Amino acid sequence: MGKAIWVGVDVGKSECVAAVAVGVERADGQALRQLPVASFAHDRVGVAALVTWVQQVCGASCVDGIVVESTGRFSAQWCALLGKRLGPVAVINPRQARDYGRSLGVRDKTDALDARVLALYGASVQPAPTVARSAVRQRLCELNRLFTTYSVDRQAYAQRLGEYGDDKILARELRKTIASLERQMKKLQKAMDTIIEHEPELARDVEFLVSIPGVGRRTAYVLLAELGDLRTYTRNQLAAR
Repeated sequence: MGKAIWVGVDVGKSECVAAVAVGVERADGQALRQLPVASFAHDRVGVAALVTWVQQVCGASCVDGIVVESTGRFSAQWCALLGKRLGPVAVINPRQARDYGRSLGVRDKTDALDARVLALYGASVQPAPTVARSAVRQRLCELNRLFTTYSVDRQAYAQRLGEYGDDKILARELRKTIASLERQMKKLQKAMDTIIEHEPELARDVEFLVSIPGVGRRTAYVLLAELGDLRTYTRNQLAAR
């Protein structure tokens, strides 16, 4: 059996940085910094160049796995460009990569270090491949994340309103901002409702989830948006997420 080959890719808007771990026998800071790394454009030409570079570095046409962080649209676009040309792709929660990096003593944050952490994470943990989301589920995910962003912003402005409520000018502007955020949230909620209504499988999943004590529709939407098809996970995999 050949040496295990794992690739870590830090995906950005216009650039991606890749690192390769070949037959790693120990996972520590020294091994991390010895991993080869290179940068590529985030487009079709760049992905093709990345595949060629990895194959040259590891001397093989395919690898055991590629690890990327879940970064919404950017990671989804990159995975779609890569397809199945290099090997199975595992999309992991950024928190998992961050915690793993800290366990190796990584305190700095650069694209090259992030890519190396992802490659070594793959070699050490060997995460299972991620089932690609359908276009509909990806759309739900993007809508949900924007909704969450607006919700967090609304809470922050509401807190400031409580602090500056005695200032008429500030209070008026804060109320206008909160009202604007609430209107946007309603539009996003309506868009998510429409997706669920027109997708029987998603509608059934929502009804199943809300039948669980303590799970409301908002929580159900978050679970389906962030985790995708729950049937593709084992109980332990869901707990790890």
